[in-house]
Amino acid sequence: MTDETHVSALLIDVGGLASTIACLTLDEPEETILWAARPAPDAPGPDAARLTARLKKMVESFGLAGMVIAEPVAGLEPTALDQSLLVLSAARDALAARCRTLIWPAFVGDDMEKLSRANDRVRLLSGLIVAETPGAARNRRLRIETPFLDFTEERLRELAEDLRAPAVI
Repeated sequence: MTDETHVSALLIDVGGLASTIACLTLDEPEETILWAARPAPDAPGPDAARLTARLKKMVESFGLAGMVIAEPVAGLEPTALDQSLLVLSAARDALAARCRTLIWPAFVGDDMEKLSRANDRVRLLSGLIVAETPGAARNRRLRIETPFLDFTEERLRELAEDLRAPAVI
């Protein structure tokens, strides 16, 4: 991503189908940065090199503005607090890039208690971001969007079929 590139959104990569669908449904992919936190060194799952390769492929496939790979945020067994720290870390990078929108394609399904907690988390984090953003940057409100929060895995798969989404990258 060059300094001349205008970006308006930062999309948190949550992996899997949700990230793929989020990329497909972007209004302005060329103005969107794909963001992910590097996994902790001993974390299960893909290592940093595989993550980087996957993100590069997504940037190219979906015509995104670029990518940011941040320092590890989550521990070996991610908690709700780790999810909040992930969103805050992404928000910091979004504000630094002068983005107006932070897209978090997390999904919790139709469990009302989980959905309520996730909505509360987004509301609280939004307030914290505004309160802790210094000076002139405070005037650039960062909106957190959660387009799939109430989706189940089945509903995501149906949407992927409707969109003719490619296999998960």
